[in-house]
Amino acid sequence: LTLREALLATARLRAPALAASATLLESRLAQVVTRLGLAHRLETRIGRMSGGERRRVALALELLTEPDLLILDEVTSGLDAAAERQVMATLRSLADEGLTIVCTTHTLETAELFDRALVLAGGHLVADGSPRELRERFALERLADLYGRLAEREPRAWAAERRPRPAAGADAQPRPRVELPGWRGLYQLPTLILRQLRLTAREGLGLVVLLAQAPVIAALIALAYDVSSPLGRAEVGFKL
Repeated sequence: LTLREALLATARLRAPALAASATLLESRLAQVVTRLGLAHRLETRIGRMSGGERRRVALALELLTEPDLLILDEVTSGLDAAAERQVMATLRSLADEGLTIVCTTHTLETAELFDRALVLAGGHLVADGSPRELRERFALERLADLYGRLAEREPRAWAAERRPRPAAGADAQPRPRVELPGWRGLYQLPTLILRQLRLTAREGLGLVVLLAQAPVIAALIALAYDVSSPLGRAEVGFKL
């Protein structure tokens, strides 16, 4: 799919109120792609984009519905250093605008952009604090050197020395859960069908193989049996 098609499908599936207004939808779509530096790629197929752009596309699909929280798993895995910093800088700016972002990562070169880090080693929580607090505790100049320092002792020993932080927001009231009607899926069905048809039509060789299956199977049956005789027809019908 192109970026525009993917965004429109996401809006229709997950934000029907947004999709109901063409003006509002186009405004929100333009805001998201501009924010992520993808405005010039709206008509480009996602499969033809670079790795860094595809990570930003994934963010765009989530940001379109204006979430309060993003949970990301290895969002920069496999990216080069420049693309990784670009993605993490985007996340930092989104956090500055009030979005809560939780991100797991093995790459610490950009960890300085985080507000708070929880360090896990050997199944133990060995550290919890801001990047500055982590550097001070482990006597590091760069957080990227943390793995070497952790290897000097058993994770259990590091965990025993961790100073627990006071829980934040203990008095906050949870947001009410919104129950969606079960029949909502019926309205999503046309969007899902259209999206799948577009994907199938653009698969190239996969589409050719799909369309060729029926005649190929029929030809194989014709080669395997003599369907011109009554016995052959009966045999074919029985075997099928």
